[in-house]
Amino acid sequence: MKKSIPIGQLLLSTGHITKKQLDRALEVQKKMPDKRIGDILIELDYVSEENMLKSLSKRVNSPLLDLKSYAVDVNALNTLNESYARKNRVVPIDFQSGHLVVVTNDPLNFYVLDEIQVLTGYPVKTMLAPKKEIELAIDKYYSESVVKSAVDNINRTFNKDESNELTAMGIRIEGAPTVTIVNTIIYQASLRGASDIHIEPFKNNLLVRIRIDGDLIEHTNMNIGAHNSIVTRLKLLGGMNIAEKRLPQDGGFHFDFNEVHTDIRISTLPTIFGEKVVMRLLNIANKTAFNINQIGIDKSRLEKLKKMLKIPNGILLVTGPTGSGKTTTLYAMLNELIKKSINIVTIEDPVERPVEGINQVQINVKAGMTFSSALRSILRQDPDIIMIGEIRDRETAEIGVRASITGHLVLGSIHTNDSASTIARLIDMGIEPYMVGASLSGIISQRLVKKLCPYCKQKYSLSENEKILMEGRTDELYRPVGCERCDYTGYMGRTGIYEVVEGDVRLREMIVKSAGIHEIKEYERAKGVVFLKESVIQMALDGETSLSEVEKINYSVE
Repeated sequence: MKKSIPIGQLLLSTGHITKKQLDRALEVQKKMPDKRIGDILIELDYVSEENMLKSLSKRVNSPLLDLKSYAVDVNALNTLNESYARKNRVVPIDFQSGHLVVVTNDPLNFYVLDEIQVLTGYPVKTMLAPKKEIELAIDKYYSESVVKSAVDNINRTFNKDESNELTAMGIRIEGAPTVTIVNTIIYQASLRGASDIHIEPFKNNLLVRIRIDGDLIEHTNMNIGAHNSIVTRLKLLGGMNIAEKRLPQDGGFHFDFNEVHTDIRISTLPTIFGEKVVMRLLNIANKTAFNINQIGIDKSRLEKLKKMLKIPNGILLVTGPTGSGKTTTLYAMLNELIKKSINIVTIEDPVERPVEGINQVQINVKAGMTFSSALRSILRQDPDIIMIGEIRDRETAEIGVRASITGHLVLGSIHTNDSASTIARLIDMGIEPYMVGASLSGIISQRLVKKLCPYCKQKYSLSENEKILMEGRTDELYRPVGCERCDYTGYMGRTGIYEVVEGDVRLREMIVKSAGIHEIKEYERAKGVVFLKESVIQMALDGETSLSEVEKINYSVE
């Protein structure tokens, strides 16, 4: 058995830390003997984890690995149990040339590596990854086995005939199988970046699907007998009426489990086989999603957007269909505007995320709190900036436009296809053209486009019809294939494409003169506006997305 080499001595020899810093870290370790010296050095900010891993990689000749996108071999994973992996911060991920590949952030701990060889019977080959990635991998991959075990347990525990009786008696609702399956499904969906969880009852089975990058993917299929207890458990968490099964209900709760901290909005809908449940995951830990510099907008259009946000009054609209990322863009703009010296008030349905420094108002139609009534009240609250979650009717649009003319900056979303049709939509609502022209600061039209998986995308030759769709600009494109890294969807992640139009003097004049959509588009094109269709075609030419995404955008903007 080889003797472990202290990481501190290695970092000292490579010049990443000083003798004084190492001595200080060793003093801290004496008070916390269970803490690793590498972790202490990082926490004291004496060395970055990146530099430490680079030094270790050179020392032991172990490559650095992007563990988040690696396709883990389940058979390799099962060579070590979860408690051992978590205690020693190691993940077995693959077999290579008769070796067990183990990911660690401490490859100099030869005691653990030799112990793994004894436990598994395989010689060990190490790869390196940051501590956080290793812990998340343990959470993700071992939780999959927890799901399988919980599903097997539920299938044994419940059957279709006795499920109603069990639920009526209050048995199993808070029992281990139900709690485990609910917690693990939510937890795993969050780790995989899902936006929604669908729990769908059918005649003979209960199907769980999760939405990733806009597509639903099957997660779990279990005995229909578990349906009532799972739904009841979720209703209890969401503060809903467990006795009411004939009407739709809405609720919500906060989910806090290991590394996952998320708010969940829950909705139930009666179907012919029972209540379907949909949960929307609102990941409150993801702060970067609402940073205007990180929403995916390119530099030139970002500069335009920031310029429009500096205008003290006027209306700035974000447009696109449901699920196009409008709310994310609005929150990102608000984060850019937050100051202690200004009063920001939002009207939302629902309030998706609490934001410190902003007064957020939740619409409640049953109580008479509509967008228009809330907006009238807000104007008496001395606001500087108002955000209208959705402009749905003439009254809301008219009040918003008047507020922007009288000295307020109004942000809002509206369902239209592109910037030019947004102007036509406001006029169709009954807003006078001169008011639209006088108030308009700008329009951001957007879509979310799926990105091809870089690991399995495949180049192919286009047909003649496909070449026409690409405007004859190429003979070849990439298409989705599917692999373990992308859950066999062929795509990995989404990005936004944006059409940014400034409300300049010429555009205002055209609006006042009731110019048509085609005329407005021609002016925007002459001014250099990059349309959504052009953006997605360029993405396809760059190998970032597929022809089907190009078609989708083309049909949505015509």
